[in-house]
Amino acid sequence: MKKSPAPQTPVPLRQLLADRWLAGILLLALVVRLLVWWLAPYGDWIGDEREYYSAAMILADGRGFTFFDQSIWLRPPLYIAGLAVLLRLFGQNLLLVWVTQLLLSLTTVALVYLLGRLWYPPRPVARIAALLTALYLPFAVYTHLLLSETVFTFLIVLAFVALASYARREGTLALVIAGGALGCAILTRGSALPFLAAIPLWALGLETPIDWRKVLQRSAIILGLALLCIAPWTLRNYLAYGRLIPVDTTGGYNFWLGALQGQNTGQINATLQAIPNHADRQTVAWAQGWAVIQAEPLRFLRKSAHELLDLWRINFASFERLTRGYGLGRVPIPWLALTAIVDDLLYLCSLPLAIIGWRNSGTRVDRRLLWLWLGWNCLAAALFFSIARFRLPLMPFILLLAAHGLYRLPNLIRVARQRQFRLPRRWLLVMGSAVLALAVVLPSFLPGQYLLGTTRRLANNRLDEGYTFLSQHQPAAAEAQFAALPADYPFRGTGLAAAYHAQGQDDRALAALSDDLDGIGATLLRGDIFRAQGQLAAAQQAFNYRDVRIANPTAEAWAHLNPAPLSHLDIGDGLDLGYLRGVNLDEREGGTTYRWTTNQADFRLANTKSAAATVQIRLRGYRPTGAIPPVRLTANGQILGTVTPTTDWQVYRFPLPPQAQTGDWLVIRVTTPTFVLSYADQRELGVMIDWIEVQ
Repeated sequence: MKKSPAPQTPVPLRQLLADRWLAGILLLALVVRLLVWWLAPYGDWIGDEREYYSAAMILADGRGFTFFDQSIWLRPPLYIAGLAVLLRLFGQNLLLVWVTQLLLSLTTVALVYLLGRLWYPPRPVARIAALLTALYLPFAVYTHLLLSETVFTFLIVLAFVALASYARREGTLALVIAGGALGCAILTRGSALPFLAAIPLWALGLETPIDWRKVLQRSAIILGLALLCIAPWTLRNYLAYGRLIPVDTTGGYNFWLGALQGQNTGQINATLQAIPNHADRQTVAWAQGWAVIQAEPLRFLRKSAHELLDLWRINFASFERLTRGYGLGRVPIPWLALTAIVDDLLYLCSLPLAIIGWRNSGTRVDRRLLWLWLGWNCLAAALFFSIARFRLPLMPFILLLAAHGLYRLPNLIRVARQRQFRLPRRWLLVMGSAVLALAVVLPSFLPGQYLLGTTRRLANNRLDEGYTFLSQHQPAAAEAQFAALPADYPFRGTGLAAAYHAQGQDDRALAALSDDLDGIGATLLRGDIFRAQGQLAAAQQAFNYRDVRIANPTAEAWAHLNPAPLSHLDIGDGLDLGYLRGVNLDEREGGTTYRWTTNQADFRLANTKSAAATVQIRLRGYRPTGAIPPVRLTANGQILGTVTPTTDWQVYRFPLPPQAQTGDWLVIRVTTPTFVLSYADQRELGVMIDWIEVQ
């Protein structure tokens, strides 16, 4: 029986990986990921991070998947379960989660190298592909995000390596690995489930003429193991909801949302929340989506074409780029440079090279499998919707094709010169496609965004210097810094007002504030001025303004306000902004106002500098399951003690060490493990604090 195409001579895996270049590339990949760890402007949760974390926290607490019983959709469980295991075993320090994802990301680089060695005889192709994968910035960014892309990409590349290995080695173990990897990938992202239909098509191309018995055997092994992986979760869903839900219900929601072009999210959420059963919700969502399409099919086709282009275009302000604060100067200049070079420019160069590399890329069966993977993702983007991170599982293969294209480019140029740039017609088609791809994506590359980000970052550095002068009681120096800011910089007026207030010029300060340019900052400073003047009702009104409550800007108030030192801080009374950070919104229980802390909260009080001083704090704890964990307190870095709260309000007293009584402020830090209450309340909750004082 003749094989088509002829397999390469089997090479031991150890020999394939025994390449000093690969070791150097992996070291470079590690450096890039650590550099991202250091430079990236991480802030609050982005995208689905909070939902993944909340679900994992609830699962780690032993409350099962109750998070999804209350949510709009049911998500695939694998990534959440992995997070929950790490949180359960090692506590809430996410460092181990990030290290695990970093190792998976490095392994993906090695797998891309291995896939290159399997697909292409020339070793430099695999080296270039691994190098591009090591450098491509999004791969490094996602190692530090609580999103499933790193795990999913690793599993998909592993499945491709196993399938390519089987096509050359005839080892059944490779089919087992491929089936297990695909099953785990489906449990990470349910949209991969339809891709199982590509496996028989791949198996059909392994031999000519077709041996149907072998096709069925190979397909049965892969599909059987993949379905076996998801079977326990499918059974759990059936028992919980009484209907067949293979993996998740996000497909129906996304289909309806995509049909509406991302609009009317509130209407979709309200409609689905009124339906108690996840299976019924999905049925309604699919039906509503089809109704929208049938009403305006041409509109849906235009939308689908737009989504398909968005899958490949650059979106500078996407959440995962960590550049959304560039217009406010919150993005470091080195990060903007990294984004420009090893994200956008690398991507722009890779696309046309990938099209060139597609020509004579690997064997026919390799191309078939890759075409099916790319095609399914493009179709899914068109049917549902696309965002920047949906492209990530495609990029290892795009970079591998680009590496092949780059390797072949010198020879192509040499042949073109010999023929006086008259290439065969098939190459003209390839080059035309490469130019077209670049023409589609290039307009989305906007260098002006980097220039604006750099300008605003320099201004933000000056702003920070001004507030540092204010904290050092040098208002004149601060005013000079603020006055030197660009006239169109949104925080200039608030900074000048803060300097005027520090110099006792409150009328001038209030006149300088602009709610249009800096709504939250201006409102905070206005409340601080009223508080200093004794206009407590006006101060409370400012601090409880709707936008301020939504933002809960305790960190900004801590950094930019300079309130008078207090020996007693009533937490949650509407006048505590500027004295605390790392806490949730204020609440009221009877006549008691309080705030929940996060895992680490700071409170600053007047430093009495008395040898007999004590710190007193009134707090209580709560946990939906298990014992209430201990709370640790420090003062200016000096340990005060540890207490285990009860469910009743209690006052705890600690002697204040003399070493802590330095400076104007006494910063009390409260540290405790947190929990997440439910889908409806995904805040990190530590302990409730009513008041704190130093005597």
